[in-house]
Amino acid sequence: MIVHSTRLVAAVAAASLLTLVGCGGASVNPGTTTTPPITTTPTVAQGHVFSGSLAVSGATVKLYTASATGYGTASTSLLQTAVTTASDGGFTLYGDFTCPTNALVYVTATGGNPGITGSQTNSALAMMAGLGTCSSITSSTTIQVNELTTVASVWALQAFMKSASAVGTSSTNVQGLTNAFAAINKIVSVSAGTLPGAALPTGASLPTTNINTLANILASCVNSVNQTSGALSANCGTLFTDTTVGGVAPTDTIQAAVNMAQQPSLNLAALNALAVAAGSPYTPSLGASAPSSWQIAINYTGGGLSSPSAIATDASGNVWIANTSSSSVTELSNNGAALSGTTGFTAGGISGPTAITLDTSNTAWVANGGNNTLTHLSATGATGTSITGGGLSKPSSIAIDPNGDVWVSNAGNASLSEFTAAGVALSGASGFTGGGLNQPGAIAIQQ
Repeated sequence: MIVHSTRLVAAVAAASLLTLVGCGGASVNPGTTTTPPITTTPTVAQGHVFSGSLAVSGATVKLYTASATGYGTASTSLLQTAVTTASDGGFTLYGDFTCPTNALVYVTATGGNPGITGSQTNSALAMMAGLGTCSSITSSTTIQVNELTTVASVWALQAFMKSASAVGTSSTNVQGLTNAFAAINKIVSVSAGTLPGAALPTGASLPTTNINTLANILASCVNSVNQTSGALSANCGTLFTDTTVGGVAPTDTIQAAVNMAQQPSLNLAALNALAVAAGSPYTPSLGASAPSSWQIAINYTGGGLSSPSAIATDASGNVWIANTSSSSVTELSNNGAALSGTTGFTAGGISGPTAITLDTSNTAWVANGGNNTLTHLSATGATGTSITGGGLSKPSSIAIDPNGDVWVSNAGNASLSEFTAAGVALSGASGFTGGGLNQPGAIAIQQ
């Protein structure tokens, strides 16, 4: 699970190429064939697959484009020619494919021998790296696939992911998936396979020990081979037992990672013991102390953050945060970079803000518990208007209906207030009452 707020949570990425055709995200009606617009930029990328510091030979490398036909729907494999890693873990993706327009892509590596003497292979080995847009891959692209890139990618994409070959979003939330891919490059450098990523903003920090521990848990299975009988190694068997969800056990390490990311309280002590048993190829780690959750969070500072009380996201994925103690609003980009100054936005009479929401014009509406008003901030946060009346009294939450009207719950007088998009009160001096309202603390709009 990835969480965003003063602690925004994230996870992972990587990429590569060979002959690719097909169309990620195209919807096809029965009896018709839909071909998306494409760009034709042949490219070449190179990379390596490692388990810790050990090269994985004989692994199958695939390049997928994420779907835009539904959450967790099947990804499209772009390579027409099989790619297998060499003895040093190296692979090359040749430019014999065409990138679908705006396609988001990732690389997987499955099977192979993780540097263990002999000819055995590990059928449960599965790792990945999220790359971002297919068009960003060039002849200078270098991809490292290992347990760290796998953790970063799975935790960043877990809301959109069912398995290694099923990453997708709805047609109306492509921006959300794009932001998730961007989060990978905050956590890990896909080109180097190390923490942190180049996109991690100044002032942000990673929970490095937690991420390394997760990578070590996966490494306990990845760095093993099947038993002589063909059965999974003991480490893989233990990992899959401990990451079983709904009675269904994973069959590869990516699926085990997905289950941990989506079930963050899953078998904490038992899984952490696997990380210790793996010999901790990634350090520093948590050691013998199991975490309280498998969530990983990026901590952000700057932009005037101070005792944040509420959070909202605009259409561009930028995050707006109400700061109670400093009577201000902070704005962070969808990558966590501060867009507001060191004291935040303070225009429009902001006072002890308790709630915030964004309208379709990306302007912010702030409920002020300190002076029983609303503040309507411009999209830049530079200017604001103070709004009174309508029964406002210790406003506790705020929401906007499909007509653009603003609704506020009032804990002070057990009422609701309603305003037009222009800030004109539609409720009376005492607000809307009745119906059992009593110190309301939240409000939602039925669409």
